[in-house]
Amino acid sequence: MNTLVVYNQDSALAKNLFIAVRDIPYRIPLKFDDPDNSCHGKSILLNNLLKSYNYNSRIMLCTFKWSELRIDDSCKKFIVKDLQYHYFVELNLDGRWIKLDTTLDSGLKRKIPVNDWDGFSDTRIAVVPIKFLSEDESRKILKSSLSMKYFREKMKSNGRLYKRLNEVYQEIRENQE
Repeated sequence: MNTLVVYNQDSALAKNLFIAVRDIPYRIPLKFDDPDNSCHGKSILLNNLLKSYNYNSRIMLCTFKWSELRIDDSCKKFIVKDLQYHYFVELNLDGRWIKLDTTLDSGLKRKIPVNDWDGFSDTRIAVVPIKFLSEDESRKILKSSLSMKYFREKMKSNGRLYKRLNEVYQEIRENQE
């Protein structure tokens, strides 16, 4: 039996917003006032865009370990604080929360799995989740993550990792043929 999938306009618009945010080149900010194109900043952007079109969406978090990711070995030697938070968006479509992770941009797809979204089901989470946080826990951590203090602590522990990861991802994009 063939199933016909019909995308409503809402799903199509949300899918276009997903692609636009996903394809912003991933980059962790190294200064407080740098653009935040990491999972954190891209999730905030996607959530704000979805809400501007009256979608019901929220930012959610999970924990992960840098050491469990498939990242270049030249990055792993800079891991100081292994356990971290990963940010993604949940979108409510037809009464169901759908996970949308825009972390990795299509410029990386030659070397790293990059999410596509079909407009109705969950995308892959870009990390290996250890624990998914509740909506309330996610909201509290998101609020604290916007402070200079939080940023300084992050940079003090893993700043060299972030710098190297940014370099590796930029090299991947530049070597696309």
